[in-house]
Amino acid sequence: MLDEFLRNELSFNRESGTYLFYGDDLEKNYNIALEFSAELFSRNIENIDEKNKIKGKIFRNLYSDLMVVDTLNIDTVRDIIKKSYTSSHEGGAKVFVLKNIQDIRKESANAMLKLIEEPTKDNFFILISKRLNILSTIKSRSIIYRIRKSTPEELGVDKYVYNFFLGFTNDIEKYKEKEIDLMLEKSYTTIGGVLKEYEKEKI
Repeated sequence: MLDEFLRNELSFNRESGTYLFYGDDLEKNYNIALEFSAELFSRNIENIDEKNKIKGKIFRNLYSDLMVVDTLNIDTVRDIIKKSYTSSHEGGAKVFVLKNIQDIRKESANAMLKLIEEPTKDNFFILISKRLNILSTIKSRSIIYRIRKSTPEELGVDKYVYNFFLGFTNDIEKYKEKEIDLMLEKSYTTIGGVLKEYEKEKI
């Protein structure tokens, strides 16, 4: 669920934009970035079924105008620049979700700066970072949005489980689905292995 800040952003009907989503829980940051992307793509669509169809495609990474990049290097930046100037496949916006922006190298950052400073019409960039301590040139060109970790209450677990998984949403959700008993004498490595196996089963 998007909060008031992001809802307001959508209400402005911007023609383009660059956002910096930051916070400790990178998986939560990414999921909110996908939700925000879905709203950008469907903001002119009133049919709920059509909106849900777009959202489903986005969360399965099947939407042709969404590009998700895990690690930015100079080659991927060049690819992004090229795609930003091509026509939209779906006839609307194009969204580029760039993960781990805190690890971007200076060469790649310099190549990105002009693009995110003046994005062409219907191009949106969502930069995801664990921290705000990133290149000031990127920060100054972005609408900055802090994403806080979910609380134990929001995740439906007690503080013991919450602290065990350091409050990371993805791990807690997988733990809840798998129904692992944390009270058994198992090491964190063993439980981590169970969660990884579960993740493989879901793919």
